[in-house]
Amino acid sequence: MTRKIETLCKKALAIKPLVQKTLEELEKNQQTKLYYDIELPLVSVLADMEIEGVRVDTKKLNEFSTMLDEQLKSFTEQIY
Repeated sequence: MTRKIETLCKKALAIKPLVQKTLEELEKNQQTKLYYDIELPLVSVLADMEIEGVRVDTKKLNEFSTMLDEQLKSFTEQIY
């Protein structure tokens, strides 16, 4: 457990200098509201998804891929 805590502390120390710069960039680009209202609340959800994993319907994913391929071919033909 001690090694894990040390690793987390090292990561926190590495990130700390980036906080102020990131906040300045968010303000400069008028994205502060987006960050606090949408992105930050999603952090725990995305972390849970990463830890737990997500179930993917591979059949549906393949069907979607095929549909996108067909659309891409159609668009390419229209362009050229």
